[in-house]
Amino acid sequence: MKRRYIYASIVIIAIMAITGIYAFSQPSELSYFPEKISDFTLEKKLKGETAVNEIQRIHQGEFSIFDGYVLTYRKGTERAYVWIGEVDSPSSAEILLNEMSSKVTSTGMFTDKTVREYPWNDMVITVYTVKGMGLHYYYQLDRYIIWITVPEESLFMSFFKEVNTFLENE
Repeated sequence: MKRRYIYASIVIIAIMAITGIYAFSQPSELSYFPEKISDFTLEKKLKGETAVNEIQRIHQGEFSIFDGYVLTYRKGTERAYVWIGEVDSPSSAEILLNEMSSKVTSTGMFTDKTVREYPWNDMVITVYTVKGMGLHYYYQLDRYIIWITVPEESLFMSFFKEVNTFLENE
């Protein structure tokens, strides 16, 4: 009788070990997003409905995004944030970007809006920048709206490249 329990226990432990090894060997949905950008380490990542809810909570509104990512990077006490919202088409993304751009400085939280163009592969991406509790960059890439917050301007290009590479492989 005891021997049967011992064998059953061994089988159960073996199944749990194999299942655990398999689960940890499978990439998570965001495992291919870089763990480090510049000297910043990925601290938190949200995807899907959880990310969409977080984006809507922070911005106190309903947006037409149906999928998204929220990523938090940290270096000591400094943080960098990436919010990505996915909409149904590039034209919908353009409309949402224009709405954001027209409203962003009206809240009083952000100032000094500027517009710059950055080359990316075979295109030029228009990037809006505002200041207020960090530097904020937002732009459209295909059907995505991206908002990147970094503590200093020199970090933007590293995040810009990594985010765009990630979305092109999505």
